[in-house]
Amino acid sequence: MKLSLVYTTRYGSTQLAAEAIARGCEDRGIAPAEIELRDLREDSSMPAGEIVVIGAPIYGGTIPKPVSRFVEANLDSLLGRRIAIYLSCLYDGERAEKQLADNFPARLIAHSFGQYYVGGRVELTQLRWLDRVIMKRVGGVERDVDRSNPGEIRRLIDDVGAR
Repeated sequence: MKLSLVYTTRYGSTQLAAEAIARGCEDRGIAPAEIELRDLREDSSMPAGEIVVIGAPIYGGTIPKPVSRFVEANLDSLLGRRIAIYLSCLYDGERAEKQLADNFPARLIAHSFGQYYVGGRVELTQLRWLDRVIMKRVGGVERDVDRSNPGEIRRLIDDVGAR
């Protein structure tokens, strides 16, 4: 089984989640040669994986352009594969579900075998000035936050392993 983890990241949380998913899948017996990690800023072509896991951070309520362009350009191909979607964001529950629904086509969400909210972290000192302003005003973040959700990453790994 070939597994492709495609993502983009601005400050690293989404990439850290992709790497944790890859390690967890290796621990579950998927050979490292069968796992592809791909940053969509570097290569936005359709991957070869039978299973494609799409990872995206949320900034100001939206996913980055490399992810939305990838999904738009490859929607028909993605609908022919086994798909999972994860968001790296500070929210869970209804707010995270709304962010997913606002940013991904309903057909892709319905087709996916799972949607996951892996949490995220914000180190305000690492953010560019405008991102800091957005985090404070839109996200209400006044200090460094770590809302990583390893349980949700494990759930995704379990679901991939069950495929």
